[in-house]
Amino acid sequence: MNQNTLIRRSNDDVKKEVSFYNSLFGNSKGADQRKDEYKNLVSSYYSLVTDFYEYGWGQSFHFANRFRGETLAESIQRHESYLALKMNLNAGDKVLDLGCGVGGPLRRIAQLTGAHVTGITISDYQIQRA
Repeated sequence: MNQNTLIRRSNDDVKKEVSFYNSLFGNSKGADQRKDEYKNLVSSYYSLVTDFYEYGWGQSFHFANRFRGETLAESIQRHESYLALKMNLNAGDKVLDLGCGVGGPLRRIAQLTGAHVTGITISDYQIQRA
């Protein structure tokens, strides 16, 4: 991914999202009121950071140890392959990925194993990106 694809939304959309996110921390809002709006706070946060995550890590929002000479992308794919192996998944198995982001790891694991993987995320924006 290059810098030209980093921001997929208009500046106005991003400004509105930042303004909304910041409003959840205004001095007039106490902790109890913020808890009542927790889903909105978390969804707004992920709406703001998803483009940056994709820019840095592609569609797999996690790290993996890297071996000498191994690229970041190769280390992530190796780690996802290792997870699929350790879970002992087979074709037709059903897996639930809670907090799946834009679904990179779940798609790779489904491809490697033939398992049916369902992802759930709180972020509408990440669902659109997936």
